Amino acid sequence: MKSSRDYNRVGTSAVCATRMSRVTRDSPSGETLRDHKVSVFVMQLLAFHQKKVEHFAPSSGVRGLCHFQVRSAVSRQFSVVPSTPEFLTRIFAGVGQTSGGAVEHAGQLGQLIWKMGISVVRLRVPVRIILQEIRVLGMQSIPIVLVAAGLIGIVTSQQGGYQMQSNLPLYVMGSVVVESVVLEMGPVLTAIVIIGRVGARITAELGTMKVSEQIDALYSVGRDPVEILAAPKVIAMMISMPLLVGMANLVGIWTGMVSAQYTLGLGSETFFYGARLFWHSYDLFYSLLKAFVFGGVIPVIAIHMGLRTTGGAEGVGRTTTQSVVFMTLTILICDAMFPPLFLQ
Repeated sequence: MKSSRDYNRVGTSAVCATRMSRVTRDSPSGETLRDHKVSVFVMQLLAFHQKKVEHFAPSSGVRGLCHFQVRSAVSRQFSVVPSTPEFLTRIFAGVGQTSGGAVEHAGQLGQLIWKMGISVVRLRVPVRIILQEIRVLGMQSIPIVLVAAGLIGIVTSQQGGYQMQSNLPLYVMGSVVVESVVLEMGPVLTAIVIIGRVGARITAELGTMKVSEQIDALYSVGRDPVEILAAPKVIAMMISMPLLVGMANLVGIWTGMVSAQYTLGLGSETFFYGARLFWHSYDLFYSLLKAFVFGGVIPVIAIHMGLRTTGGAEGVGRTTTQSVVFMTLTILICDAMFPPLFLQ
């Protein structure tokens, strides 16, 4: 026969298990205990009460109730293995999320490029729309591109003159301005200007069409938005960008020469004499090749981001900002890859 004191032990075990469950369940953080020593101690305490239940419980019903309390307390809140520190969990989660997003972007970009390539090969892109996009995206960008190129030439000439005023012959200034503008400043700064004027516009336009379900409407009537909206913009920019960069190079060289003439007293003949010393015919091809690549990268990313837009007007603004950042970083990465690939 079990004494009343034994029965009280059973009740105490069940109550302790219940209280332990409440303590862990109502903890401020709502999480499992992270300290390994505390976790081991609690596990040992619960195991002790479980043994007491086995020894003193008067019936199987009481034992079952007590075991249920013990198992619930253990399974809900405690883990014998110490949990991973919170900051490591956040780091790993961030890395995983970023990697997954990058893979998703790469896959969608690949599909978009493939669809546009198929449309061009099958001659499904309307020529009329391409010409219209060249006028809107290319010709209307000429004024801002030429202003930026002129300022680039002036700044390059003034900075170069300041650095070489007493160390090198002034005719070297011609080579510095021409090579800097043609190889680097002209293509890259023109691309940055086009990102702000054309890339952001494309993303906002397609994003608005996406959130207002105009893209879905085109699919519903059997029209492919890639053929009508995406491919003409990419073709137009790949045609317009080399022309814009060529004009930017000419204006940048001319303003650099004028600036050198007024600030350094360098005549035009001396300027072009220095420019011819280090000029290579390949330099112009290199500059236009950069422009051609940039002209394809900018609209592809802008279209891709626009077609991913969600969340109404706020989503359009957010996606446009992300698109500008994405395009700028991609252009700089491509620019860094050009010298080892084409100037070695």
